[in-house]
Amino acid sequence: MDFRIKGIDHFISTIYPRIRNFDTHIIPNVNGSTIEDYIIVTEKLNALEDIQAIELNISCPNVKQGGMLFGINRKSAMEATEAVRKVWKGTLIVKLSPNVTNIADMARAVVDAVLTAYRLSTLSLGMAIDAEKRRPVLASVTGGLSGPAIKPIALRMVWDVL
Repeated sequence: MDFRIKGIDHFISTIYPRIRNFDTHIIPNVNGSTIEDYIIVTEKLNALEDIQAIELNISCPNVKQGGMLFGINRKSAMEATEAVRKVWKGTLIVKLSPNVTNIADMARAVVDAVLTAYRLSTLSLGMAIDAEKRRPVLASVTGGLSGPAIKPIALRMVWDVL
């Protein structure tokens, strides 16, 4: 089941009631195609009692609009972070993209925008091919590469930011 398609209203009505009493912290991932989308989702999460932190996803390479755009441009990363910070008073974690020229610069941009924390390294842009069909595996052709393959990239990003 792809929860991204169902969106925030599905999360609030169906998933949140089932998980809210678990003995753990719930950190929803906030994404959107526009800054207004981020604000709408964040405002809806503000109404939930047990959400103390959110992850602002400005880096997902699987999002056709918005995600990569915000995550690879210093100015738009700052704007998205600042806009969400104005409506979210809890812990704000900004998910940065490894697909940038200078990760330290992007980290400084979101820190300057008054965030609580940032998350280095998410998915690196990749592609998989079905050799028998001679076609991309993903409907979007490219998408996020994760797992052990990105550990060296993540370590380099941490080094760069320190």
